Amino acid sequence: MGFPDYSAQEEIIRKIGDAELLYKAGKKILRFKKKIYGIEIMKDDYTLLTPYFNGDVLNIGLGMGNSIQTILSCASVDSVLCYEIEQDIIDIYIAEYGDNDKLTIICADAMETKPDGIFDVILYELPLETEQLFNGANDYIVWGQSHLKDGGYIILPDNVYTRRLILTYAQTFNINYLSRLRGRVNEQKWIVMIKNE
Repeated sequence: MGFPDYSAQEEIIRKIGDAELLYKAGKKILRFKKKIYGIEIMKDDYTLLTPYFNGDVLNIGLGMGNSIQTILSCASVDSVLCYEIEQDIIDIYIAEYGDNDKLTIICADAMETKPDGIFDVILYELPLETEQLFNGANDYIVWGQSHLKDGGYIILPDNVYTRRLILTYAQTFNINYLSRLRGRVNEQKWIVMIKNE
């Protein structure tokens, strides 16, 4: 038993502008400007969140569309509003999955454009590896407090940055931690912030 061959030839399925959907080593991968944006295997990470997806959902960051596909599969979801800054990523998603009456995708920077409306769930998927994105997530939590229904959820990837971030909000939100093993060593973790009623 050896290691998988990650040097395997890649097969480009679809290319739009700087976005490419491809198969490599048996996995579907989304690449944008030579950077990996999503891997199909990761879509299982969102199944942990299905009990929280309901009503009107705001999704920050489209990526490969794994989260959107999971959200749209939940019968309790009425609408999904997604912000994605890269039009090529949006075009790849639509070419792959088509339109859905429940889904609206806006090509805009979610850090600069915040929607009107009240949401049941805000899913913030952007990586928080930089101070700018960390501050953006903080802005969304502050903004979300007035645009989130009582008992609604703000969902963030669980990492060092979000752990630091949520300490500020312990009085306003109840905090749940979810995790799922992905293989033997990789674990996907989520923080679910539940707005106090």
